[in-house]
Amino acid sequence: DIHLREELAVAHRYWSRLFGPLASRNRMAARSNSQDHSFWVTPKGKFWGAMRGEDLLEAPGGFSENPVHRVISACFEAKADTLAVVYVQTPSVEAVCCLASGVQCLSEVSSHFFRRVMTVEWEKPNISQEEEIALYRDTICSITGCVALMLRGHGICVFGKTIGEAVLHALALDRTCALQLKVHGGTPRIPGPEILLREQQHNDLVGPAMWRREWRAAKAWLAEHEALDA
Repeated sequence: DIHLREELAVAHRYWSRLFGPLASRNRMAARSNSQDHSFWVTPKGKFWGAMRGEDLLEAPGGFSENPVHRVISACFEAKADTLAVVYVQTPSVEAVCCLASGVQCLSEVSSHFFRRVMTVEWEKPNISQEEEIALYRDTICSITGCVALMLRGHGICVFGKTIGEAVLHALALDRTCALQLKVHGGTPRIPGPEILLREQQHNDLVGPAMWRREWRAAKAWLAEHEALDA
């Protein structure tokens, strides 16, 4: 898991460069190579800009007193091909989570999320941890190709088959939500389903290679800036 943890630490530092002190409101996790369903996740109280692999917390899968850990665990249970989860709680994403409409896809960038974001209520009184995790898992599994789980009024978990893919999809989600909020004061022209589905199919085809290239570029950019800081 050493390489995995270092890659996840890089993702934390990159996110910190982009969002500064607001980064700590988010969470990042990667599935552990162990057989006990555990995962590596953001520790509490650690400055993201100085995150190293050894700083990451190994959290058990399943039951947890930490509500975000329960959601992340459910995401890994539901998505066998998911290596990484980013819990996004940027101002734009949090604001959209408070809208009745949820995420609206208004541009090509947002097509990845078209009809692929499921929603659950965050507060669920009189429900056990087992039932809560099952609710998240069943909600994700209720559609084919779910890429994100929105927690009403809080944030959105974004899935990725690699750490880089999860981070870049999370950034695309933040951009999607920011655009939605900018046009919210007027009447948005929402693309038709056929346009969004066409873009979605194209991105599914070329996306993996594109995300790999962009993640390599992001890491190179981070390394250059960290070298200047040294």
